[in-house]
Amino acid sequence: MSTTKTNILFAVHFARYWRNQEPLYNFLQKNSDFDVELILIKDLYSGPTGKLNTSNIGVEPELRGNEMSLFQWAAEEGLTFKSFTQELVDLKYLRSQKNFIIRQTHWDESFPNAFRTYSNDLMRYVYIPYEQEVAHAPQITTEQLLMRRASGVFVTSPLHERYYLDAGLSSRNVKATGSPRLQRLHQDSLKLQKNSKFRRSILWMPHHSVGNNWLNFGTFHILNEKMLQLARKMPETRFILRCHHLLWKELLRNQRMTLEDMRFFLRNWNSLENTEIDNNIGYEESYLASDILITDGISSLVEYCATGKPLVFIDRPNRDKLTIVGNHVLGGVFRFDPNVQVDKLQELLSELNTESSNFEYSIKQRQIAEDLFLTRNDAVQNCYEELKILDQENSHYM
Repeated sequence: MSTTKTNILFAVHFARYWRNQEPLYNFLQKNSDFDVELILIKDLYSGPTGKLNTSNIGVEPELRGNEMSLFQWAAEEGLTFKSFTQELVDLKYLRSQKNFIIRQTHWDESFPNAFRTYSNDLMRYVYIPYEQEVAHAPQITTEQLLMRRASGVFVTSPLHERYYLDAGLSSRNVKATGSPRLQRLHQDSLKLQKNSKFRRSILWMPHHSVGNNWLNFGTFHILNEKMLQLARKMPETRFILRCHHLLWKELLRNQRMTLEDMRFFLRNWNSLENTEIDNNIGYEESYLASDILITDGISSLVEYCATGKPLVFIDRPNRDKLTIVGNHVLGGVFRFDPNVQVDKLQELLSELNTESSNFEYSIKQRQIAEDLFLTRNDAVQNCYEELKILDQENSHYM
């Protein structure tokens, strides 16, 4: 029997999703059971930091996010990597290895052919989902080929596992390991020392599904003026706007706002002393820096639970239905219709005291975090153990 160690390739094409892989990558680098490599892949669907190539056409520079290249980002992170593009993929190298490929997303169209699920049956794929399966949208999640073919899908919690199994995925492949990224977020939130001139910080995260034909969670076109009013009424509070990276394109494409509407909003938002726009690659820092989240979804409904802070969900009436994960999370959030009066929002935000444990949803919120495995610190170890099991089970292919 060969003693050659299995090589685990971390395939990275979105800098913004690296935090989902990073804890396991760092752990495996220090472990002698596997050889670990990081591969940067030129994304075929989106720009260097995970933005659709067409999303910036005609959009103001301040809406474009961080334009750092994937390779510049990796160099600044101090990461050692190989790089592959659509034009140059070393198939001989890939197929000669006893490999797992740990994918960032299930979108095959983002990858050169050699890395696509259907292209190389000799490769064993492992997926740690970046999405949290809040909305029931099987056509873009559980029905994707990677989900069906992956050797391992390592999910956040038993609730997530149940959702995947109900959708027809195999119990042999789907494992509730916990989320390394969200568990680290929980640990960091416990250690954080706030340092701000503002009494409180509110994070506003609008989703990009602003149309009527897909998910239908987005409310920015309804809420933007109200959020401006709210910021003006609460000058002692910092308001951080963190948009989904496709929001501006979708507002234009769905004719929800014109480019001039966006410019008008930005001029007003940027004119206030207590507002800012977060365009960093990662958004965990914004979770940690805030005291309250206002969002219309989707994965942030689960992710923010890891911080233990209050969450206000702007719940669009005609949105797609929720999964068992999404419905479970709703028990620990404050819900408002997007047509809510500004005074109502201000009243709630003024009442919430994140230093206290006696507000209405605190007990439910802590239980939800526990149910979702967000408060446990063994996710990386669980992923590692599952990788060892998969390696042993598949050793006869070597």
